[in-house]
Amino acid sequence: MPEKVPKRVDPTFVLLDEIASRLGDISERMESMVEEGVIEVLEPKTVTPQGIVVKPPFYNKLWFGVKFTNDGPQSVWVWVNTGKSNQYQELKVGETWGVHFKTAVIEDMALTTKTGKATVRIRGER
Repeated sequence: MPEKVPKRVDPTFVLLDEIASRLGDISERMESMVEEGVIEVLEPKTVTPQGIVVKPPFYNKLWFGVKFTNDGPQSVWVWVNTGKSNQYQELKVGETWGVHFKTAVIEDMALTTKTGKATVRIRGER
């Protein structure tokens, strides 16, 4: 004869399951706060007035920091985290500019020119 299944779940089991779930969330958050020490250099990008959006190359591997170098011949406007900010940074020909955060939060970057084309080198840190 099969054993009877309890009609009520033990509250201790529910509590332990909740604790395990929250510890998993905390563990993921802590991992996102530790830099891997990996530099990801992307292929140079051609930027035009139509603009481009660039994302870190690995899914679920956001960047802590990013640096842009404008090889010209036009100025470029750079926007980091398009969903969180609407602030562009002008990057003149020959300039390098970057940002670095305490946690890996860089999801994407938008680049555009007012006229003409420019070549930009991008280096991410994760």
